[in-house]
Order: sequence, then C-alpha cells, then structure tokens
Amino acid sequence: MRTDIESRINEAEVCRSMGLYGDSLNIYESILSIVSPQEAQVQDKIKKRIGLLKKEIADQEETKPKGVSAKDISMLKKSFSSQGDVSEILDSASAFQEMGLHGEAVAEYVKMLKEDFPTEKIVPGMVESLLKMHSPSKAVEEFDKLIKRLKIGKKELARVKFFIGQEMEKRDFRDQSHDLYSDASELDSSNAEFKKRLDSVSASLASGSKYDYLLRENMVTTDKLQQAFALSKKMKKSVEFVLIEHFHIKKEAIGKSFSLFYGCPFRPYDASFPVPVELLSNLKKTFLRNEVWIPLSWDKEGVEILVDDPRNLNKTDNIKTLMKTGKINFSVAIREDILEFIRHFFEQGQQMSGEATMDDALNDFDMLPDVEFEEEDEEVVVDDVDEASSQVVKLVDQAIIAAYRKNASDIHIEPSPITKATGIRFRL
Repeated sequence: MRTDIESRINEAEVCRSMGLYGDSLNIYESILSIVSPQEAQVQDKIKKRIGLLKKEIADQEETKPKGVSAKDISMLKKSFSSQGDVSEILDSASAFQEMGLHGEAVAEYVKMLKEDFPTEKIVPGMVESLLKMHSPSKAVEEFDKLIKRLKIGKKELARVKFFIGQEMEKRDFRDQSHDLYSDASELDSSNAEFKKRLDSVSASLASGSKYDYLLRENMVTTDKLQQAFALSKKMKKSVEFVLIEHFHIKKEAIGKSFSLFYGCPFRPYDASFPVPVELLSNLKKTFLRNEVWIPLSWDKEGVEILVDDPRNLNKTDNIKTLMKTGKINFSVAIREDILEFIRHFFEQGQQMSGEATMDDALNDFDMLPDVEFEEEDEEVVVDDVDEASSQVVKLVDQAIIAAYRKNASDIHIEPSPITKATGIRFRL
C-alpha cells in the first residue's frame, strides 16, 4: 500500500510540474481517500498539496482568457504534452501565449530548460509570460519556485538567471536584473561577462539617491521622505530610524537600498557579534560616537569598518589613518545601529576588564592548528625558568604563528585600556 501511495504521489507531482493542475488535484484527492487515518503525517502532507493546487487553479482562472474553459485548457495541454520534439514544445508554448494562457506557456518553457535547446531562445518568451501574470519582483519569485524542481547544474542555472536578468534590464527593471546578475555571478564566479553586467547595473543604481530603491518599489514617496526628514530633525534621529519606526518600512528594505547605492554590505545591529578588543585598544567611545563609525572585525582580507556614509571621503580617509592600514573593507548601517554597536562593545569590554588573563590568551591561541618545526638532534642546556616565563614564551610563539598565518607585516604588543590586559595587534 505504501509503495502504491508513493507512486501515485509521484504521478501527481509530474502532472503538477507540467501545469496539469486539475489532473494533479484529482490524483491527490483519490490518494487522500485511501490513506489510513493512522497516517496523520501523510494526510497532512496531501491536504497541504491539495490546498496549494486549488490556489494555483484559482490563480490560473484569474489569468485565463474569457471563453476558454478549464476543460478546454486541460485538453490542449494533453494534446501538446504528447508531442516530444523540442521545437514542437516551443510551438505549443507560443500557442498558449497567443491564446493568453500564460501560466501554461510558462510551464512549457520550463520543460524546455531540461532539454538540449539554447537557453537564450527560451528565456524571452518565458519572461514575457511571467510579466503578464506578475509584477517584476513576483515574476522572479515564481521563476525561482519553478526552477527548483528541475535540479539543473549550477553553471546552467547561472546562465538561465543571467539571460532572465538581461530581459529584465531591457525592460528597465534594474533592481530585479541586479539580483539576477548577482545570483549568476555567485553560481559561476569564473564568468567575466556575468560580473561585468553586475558591475554595470550596480553603477547605474548607485548614481541617484540612497533611497532610490525604496522609491522605485513604491515603499515610500518623496512626500513621505520629506516628512521623515522633518521628523528626524525634531527627534534628533536618523531619517532611516523614522522610516522604520513611524512609517513601518522594513530595515531589510532600507538595507538593500543602502547596499545598492553604496556598493557594500549592509549590517543591522547584532548583539551576539564578538567584541573586537584588539581593534578598540586605541579608540575612545566618545570619539567613535561623535564620528559614527566602529571597527567590527579583521582577517587577512583586511579590517571591516561599519560606517553610516562610506562615500564620505574625509571620514574614510581619517579611518584609514587611525587604523594604520590601507586594507579597509567598509560596511554600511543606520546611525542608531552603529551607536548600539559602540555601546555594546564598550560595555562588554568593561565587563571583561580584569577577567582576561594570560591563561585566557593562551587558550585562544591554542585553538590554532598545531605546527611542526624541524629540530636538530642535539642536547641543549637551558636555565630553569618559572611557570610565568614559560607561558610568556608560549604566547610569543603562538602570536608569531598567528601573524604568519594571517600574512601580517607587524606585531604590536601593548596594554589594552579596556581589558587592562596585554593586547596583541597585527598590521595586515
């Protein structure tokens, strides 16, 4: 019985993938009638599928042209699906498109993506039908749902997303084309063409205002921005804070708008973020609050600095001078989140004061992988040293190893005003 149910479910899913929602619904309903009440999980799964199919059928009814019944559509699908040749599938997709049956046309185009057929010839028609049914952002979401069922390779998926991005860009849907180009570049980072198109769209998006994305997506209007600006002056808060708290704009949306404009990552406040003690040793809390920036972390790629305006050259140049490195990676955040990071880091630093010991530092360094050194077989006479001296030697050895692994040019050992313990700072 279990095997029979599974095979029937597979059959229903095949029908659904072909856009035969009515047939798929009938199969699921027949399965539900034979599933034992004891198999509650299976029943719940099938009921959810039935609910989704009914919604898809209802959506289909809204977009289908008048005068064409669901029975007519089902018959057309069956007649087209019996044709296995790729060119005939393309013809059937075009036929559905001409009749205004865009949902069915998309299903045919998706089927062709599995075949050995030029992607660039499939995508234009598919995008046209998707945009007939949905807004640009919703069209991309629907495409992602459809493509997940195909299980195609990363590079081929990158090509599909790239071509869809081109179609979106032709229609001046730059936000969607940017996201699609970005996905394509991540899936196939070796493709220079993907990166070139992404950089081009990013540059065009960054040429206006940091609120452009919000305006283009109709999340705010210029009037609302003016109101938010006036209110921010009265409240002594940032415009972004007012948009979030009073106009209920999601922080993620503001983050995307900022990221597109500044061309760098957006970071919201995160209370779990580790305190970068070694980066704060020469910085004062009052100074950082006045300047509105904070160092977050460091690695061999450089120091990450969180700032409210990465395009402020005076600020960024001063930061590079203070941090004594040219390897600075800027991230952007709203003013209130930066101030919250500053408060959190310095409060945590005070709590750590007096608690950080030599043993703690040694334990941190002990997490590094072991390194073997070649030694000559000779007897060396060493003067007796106390335990503290041996710990210092061990700490110095581990510091040198850590600096080597991080490609540091200098090692600075200095007292920390925050922890009252010795700090080790690497220059990258």
